Amino acid sequence: LDEADRMLSMGFEGQVRSICNNIRPDRQSLLFSATFPPKIEHLARDTLKNPIRITVGSVGKAADKVVQHGVVVKDDEAKWTWMSDHLATIVSKGQVLVFAKSKVVVDELATNIK
Repeated sequence: LDEADRMLSMGFEGQVRSICNNIRPDRQSLLFSATFPPKIEHLARDTLKNPIRITVGSVGKAADKVVQHGVVVKDDEAKWTWMSDHLATIVSKGQVLVFAKSKVVVDELATNIK
C-alpha cells in the first residue's frame, strides 16, 4: 500500500487494516511511506508478519540534493499550458517527478507529452 500514512491521516485505518488482514497468506504485504510516523509503524507491527523497515537516507531528513519547485496556476487549462511550455527545459536539467490526482489525469498527461 503506497502512501499508507496519508490513508491513515484521512481516516482509513479500518480499511487499511482490513486490506492487510485479508491478503492471502502466501502473498507479501508492503507498506510504503515517504515518512514513517509512529502510527504507521504500529500498524505495520499489528498487521504484518515479521515486518522489516527499510530506510533510504537519514530518518526524518529530506534528501539534500532534491530540489522542489511549486507553481501556482489559475486553472487546469493553464496547468497544461505551463507544463507544455516548461517540461522540456526542466527535463533537460535532470529527472522530474509529476504527481497527478487520478489515473485519468496521468493518462491525459502521457498523451499530451507524446
